[in-house]
This record gives sequence, structure tokens and C-alpha cells, in this order.
Amino acid sequence: GQREKERRMKLNEERRREKNALTVDEFAPDAIKSKCIAEQDVHREFQRRMSQYHKYISPVIGSLRLDKVTPRDAFNVIRRANQPINKGLKYSRSLSSGIPAAATQKKVFSRLKDIFTAAKAAGLVKSNPLRSEEFAELKEGIEPPKYVALHQGALPPEDMPDFCRELCELIVDQTTSGFSSTPARILLFTILLGLRPGNARYCAWDDIEGSVWTIPASRMKVRQNGAHIVYLPRQAIDLIHAQ
Repeated sequence: GQREKERRMKLNEERRREKNALTVDEFAPDAIKSKCIAEQDVHREFQRRMSQYHKYISPVIGSLRLDKVTPRDAFNVIRRANQPINKGLKYSRSLSSGIPAAATQKKVFSRLKDIFTAAKAAGLVKSNPLRSEEFAELKEGIEPPKYVALHQGALPPEDMPDFCRELCELIVDQTTSGFSSTPARILLFTILLGLRPGNARYCAWDDIEGSVWTIPASRMKVRQNGAHIVYLPRQAIDLIHAQ
């Protein structure tokens, strides 16, 4: 009868789903990469997001089938990102050294959202565990992490001239000895311009016109503010051309 036909169709559908089932580890790279297409440096952004995935998500649910991940499993991923590095500390930091747990939770949630939104659109899961009431209730129960900002040690201003002089001498010694002086040059370049190390490392000739360096918005920490203009002093220009 009609009921038997519907039962068989449902059974066949379940069998097809079982046969084509993917684990989270198998599906995640494609799902995450598809969200990086809009980025200027797709490869770099993809590597950064996959690093977050392998650190926080894969150890918890990577081996599970997509359609078997429960709201509790997704919550366990978020909870992992809330763990402090050292339980003896009086502040909470994520497993990723130097990043407060609150910021890490937000990034990990974004990676989970990328994966399960794509899985739902592809018909690989019936429902998104992140949109369930159970997940929302569990997430509400996470106590906001408390932490104090720790800053790297700073060189006293009065010691900077001697440090920069020694750094320049190191560059000369390494260059004449046939060793790479690139790390030392990048450090000096960073000091001269007061930049983030990442901006200095990814400086490209195409971004420099005369004495003006335009850092694309995609490489800035606060991308919504647009590109960042840096006016290069003579010392920085000499350093670039000597590389």
C-alpha cells in the first residue's frame, strides 16, 4: 500500500545518506575554504581558519559523522575554547596562547557555523545543531571568562638607541658573513614604522609607490576601516631597497 511505499522510500533515503555520509574532518576543509573566497589572500586566511579548526574543533568532533553531531557535541567544542592554559592562573586564556578565551570562543563558533550552515545547505544534515534550543541553553550556561591582559615586556625608551645600533650592526655582520639578515631587517622596519609584525612581514612591492605604502584592508586587524596609509621615512626606504 501507500504506507509501505513511503516506508521503503524513507529507508532507501536513509541508506543513501549512510553511504554518502561524511565526517566533520572530511567536510570541514571545503566548507571553510568556501567562506574565504571573498578574502584577498585566500590561502593565508584559509590556513588561519583551518589552524583554529584543528586546534579546537577536530579533537572534539572531527571523527563524528556530520549528521550525528548533537547540540551537546557542539557545546563541548565551545567549552574547550573556554579552558585556561593553566588552571593555576587567576585569569582565563584560551588554549591558543595570548588570545583571551572570549575572543577564541567567538572565532570557534564562527568556524562551527561555517561548517554546519554549508552542511545544511548541501542536505548532509537535517538540522543545524547550533540553531537548536538545547545548544542555546547550554551556551547560556558558560560563565564568561575572566582574564587580565598580559603584555609583552617592553624595552625602556632610553635603551632604544643602543638596541637599534646593535640591530644595525647585526644586519651588517649577517650580510657580510653570507647569512640571511631578513628577520633582523623586518624587526628594524617594524620599529621604524611602529607596525604590527604581520604587516611588516607581508609588505609587498605592489603596495609601495614612492614613499607611500598602502596596506590593503584585508591585511588590517580592523578591516572595516579600509586600507591603511603609511608614509615611509628615508631610513625605511633605504632598508627596503637594500633587501
